[in-house]
Amino acid sequence: MESATTTDLFGFVHRAGTERSRARILAELSRLIGDRLSAHRVTVYALEDEGLVPLVSEYSSGETDVPQFATFRGTRVLAKSKLAARLRAGADVLLIDNPPDVLPARIVDALGIQPFLVAALRSDSQFLGALVVEGDFGDLTAQQDEIRTLAAVVALTLQTSLTSERARERARETEALLEVGAVLTESTSVTEVLAAVARNSARICGFERCSILTTDETGQLVPVMSQFADGHIESELWERFRVTRHDLPAAQQVIESGEPAIFSEPEAHPELIPSRWVKPFGIRSMLLVPLIAWEERFGVLVLDHRERHTIGPDRIRIAKAVAAQGAAAIGISRLLEREGQSRKRAEETSLNLRAREAQQAAVASISQLALTAPNLTHLMDRAVRVLATILDVACVKVLALQPNDDSFLLTAGVGWDEGLVGTTVIETGVGSQAGYTLSAFAPVIVEDLATETRFAGPDLLTNHEIVSGVSVVIGGRDKPYGVLGVHTTIPRKFTPEDVDFLQSMANVLASAVERDRGENAVLESEERLQAILDSASDAIISMDENLRIVLFNQHACDTFGYTPEEALGQSLNMLLPESAREHHTSHVKGFANEESTQRRMDDRAELSGRRKDGDEFPVEITISKTERHGQTIFTAIVRDVTERSVAQALVRESEERHRSLFERSPIAIWEQDFSAVGMWLDGLRTSGITDLRSYLRAHPDKVEHGVTLIDVLSVNPAGIALIGAKSLDQLLEPTSEESQIAGIRESFITQFATIWESSDRVQFELVTQTVSGAQLDCEFHFVASRTDDGIDLSRVIVALADITERKAAEEQLKNLVRSKDELIASVSHEIRTPLTAILGSAELLNNPEAGLTDKDRAELLEVLTNESADVANIVEDLIIAAKADIEKLHVMRVPVDLRAQAAQSLEGWGPQTRQQIHLSDDTAHCIADPARVRQIIRNLVSNAIRYGGDSIRVGFGKRGSVGLVYLADDGQGVPSQDVERIFENYQRGSQAPGLTAALGLGLGLSRHLARVMDGDVTYRREGNETFFELALPLAISDS
Repeated sequence: MESATTTDLFGFVHRAGTERSRARILAELSRLIGDRLSAHRVTVYALEDEGLVPLVSEYSSGETDVPQFATFRGTRVLAKSKLAARLRAGADVLLIDNPPDVLPARIVDALGIQPFLVAALRSDSQFLGALVVEGDFGDLTAQQDEIRTLAAVVALTLQTSLTSERARERARETEALLEVGAVLTESTSVTEVLAAVARNSARICGFERCSILTTDETGQLVPVMSQFADGHIESELWERFRVTRHDLPAAQQVIESGEPAIFSEPEAHPELIPSRWVKPFGIRSMLLVPLIAWEERFGVLVLDHRERHTIGPDRIRIAKAVAAQGAAAIGISRLLEREGQSRKRAEETSLNLRAREAQQAAVASISQLALTAPNLTHLMDRAVRVLATILDVACVKVLALQPNDDSFLLTAGVGWDEGLVGTTVIETGVGSQAGYTLSAFAPVIVEDLATETRFAGPDLLTNHEIVSGVSVVIGGRDKPYGVLGVHTTIPRKFTPEDVDFLQSMANVLASAVERDRGENAVLESEERLQAILDSASDAIISMDENLRIVLFNQHACDTFGYTPEEALGQSLNMLLPESAREHHTSHVKGFANEESTQRRMDDRAELSGRRKDGDEFPVEITISKTERHGQTIFTAIVRDVTERSVAQALVRESEERHRSLFERSPIAIWEQDFSAVGMWLDGLRTSGITDLRSYLRAHPDKVEHGVTLIDVLSVNPAGIALIGAKSLDQLLEPTSEESQIAGIRESFITQFATIWESSDRVQFELVTQTVSGAQLDCEFHFVASRTDDGIDLSRVIVALADITERKAAEEQLKNLVRSKDELIASVSHEIRTPLTAILGSAELLNNPEAGLTDKDRAELLEVLTNESADVANIVEDLIIAAKADIEKLHVMRVPVDLRAQAAQSLEGWGPQTRQQIHLSDDTAHCIADPARVRQIIRNLVSNAIRYGGDSIRVGFGKRGSVGLVYLADDGQGVPSQDVERIFENYQRGSQAPGLTAALGLGLGLSRHLARVMDGDVTYRREGNETFFELALPLAISDS
């Protein structure tokens, strides 16, 4: 048997929903899995009341050992083991090398159990059973991931089969109720109705026979009907039963209580069920249901079986419902005068049911279109046409609320005069039905617009002679989109069901609007993010907990010489000299354990950076951290301080050069004499002051005194310009504004404390004001020379660096983090979109009242299959991308036939798509991982379908020592400026209409996978064709 494709596997899921033999389907699937895995035996267990019970057990060879399977099933081998408890507790996969360690040795020997892997079968977190694969332990170990995937298919098949069985059971129950109801409605014969009640009660509840006993005028129970489940009557048995005139206390008890009673062993209750009711008829189990209608008790329904029989609460409920029909039949004579009215109500109910089915189908159709429509206009136009048809109304409108919220625009509609749609504007005030609906934010029903007192009819309605109508709000997350309304030109009373249908359609449109807004917001956020990164004046680098680079802005590229592709995913050590790496790693780990989320400026570390060409240069780093989904993200703002370091070195070389640099320095520098301050502080120490900071904060006048002792020797032009002064004299003028004094008082306390603590430098951030009063964010540096005698306070350098731009960059960084959160939300949305389609299709298929045709079911199954494949592809890409990010991605290196892998990859596409693709007959044999090769080809094909032309061809070739797979299409190609960007993760272009949105992982992930396999994926444009080429090392035989 050939290896099963995804289509083959999901074919069993389809069959499980349409065929009745669950055992046969699971047996064939088990043999297919056994053949695919070269397994000894594959067994499927299902969870039943008594635990895990084997459903099928198949050898891959196809042979069947019926006696052995009966033994297998009878031992309950897995249900009694600890493995079952571990699986139910949440275990995913259990690999057993020596079966006797977990199972009784006698059972292992008797059944020939080999080493096995047991995988839990779950659906929506519900434990359904287990898949057990026996075989070679080494093979099972290597096949764990594949077995997990196959277990998911088995679980889906089992769940689909169970769902289908429940649906068929409900259909049988509904059929029974409808049959009884039909007989009750159409026939005036009580006998016919009771026969239908007896027959269907026995059939639905699983009993052999149903008898009906009614109470006569004396209260005595009288048998009136007895039928078997298949509808036949045994005359002799009926005659014996009919002439029975003995009390049945159990029946009297059921009639009085009004509740059914189950007797699984009736002979054990002779006080309730005398033996004369049991032995003559061989009864071994009974169910008694009271016949009650209109609060009147007419008798009892007796269901019996000649075998022990159990019954669940659902079937008891159905039995009560059927019994109620029988009770109604018994009292039919009292209701004959109402027969015509009852028949009329039944007909109306039938019509209403058909109308509701049509409405549900319409909602489902529009919901599906909302996932594939190229734009909102197309969806709105289709929705109004469907509403007009289903509700049989003259006019339908969609009014979109305009940005200023003071008017609506008629954006879609039917029944209005030509030219009005797209041009008619209606005010939002409560004077119109639409405005009143928006204000009330609830459905508004109008029976006669001419007599309406809540609002006046706008010209749009009065000009079209509208009489009745309903309008509802089309909601939105932040604000409503608008109003959806239907109108008639004749009087009409809209039912609550009509209003619910209209609201459901409005909800579908609201979801489509939010989806459209979300997609636009993502595009805008990506553009804002790129603008923030490009405008940052410092290098901004973000790392994960392992110090792997996850963000590298343009200024970082300019500073270090690396492209984003070269830096992302690499260790931060590549940007540091070897001598500083260990210290920096320790520094970051220490910061990670601190409570603070950001280093203050005086905590900055001065380090050296290392460019791509090996050049080392001084840098200044500010580091912060944030928590995202349980992981710590570090962000460093790196500034190249080469020029500042050189300037400081030159200052120390000579006074003359110092003065020259002092005057020319772009950094604001003050040269000050703190000698008098030092003597003042010595006096305070002598007077007994021990805590200088507390003392100065408590005596602000002392701070001001200390400031007067500072002798400003010089201020360079940059300092004058930074403060916004016209001259040095203006700069040195004292200020009397308390706001300015209070703002800088703490900075002088810090400077005085630095001298007090015998430190020669201090650095901190300072918020002050310019001469004009503008706020100025600065980095304050206080530096004094240290001599053999101590600190020289006669020449203190005070430097102010304007960090306003850097503060802005930090704010931009916060926006960047928010943008990343939005990206995560986009990924969730793209997965949720196909899942929504899957759920909607499954619910329709599972609804026996949906009235679906075979064609409808086929289309829904195709949607289910395609959307499931989309989800699988998205999840696979995300998993591989995540493994690549954490360097956990491992590939095989075996000889592969490139054309065979391409053909296998194309089998996952629908027939229509495959017709669009031409596959060359050439091939090449390379050394690579087959699964990863198929994944790359799948992504390249998906990219061509989304962004390429109508004609796609796949070819193969060789170039030197490499084999080639190329995909060519006749599309527009990629703009030259985007050629490298398309290979970045989460980069997307404009896609083909009607396709699910992509995550932007395909090309970047494909290139990464190719390079891991010592190959590459490249792009080129030749003539009118676009080429994406996968290159891999040739196998020796092809070299």
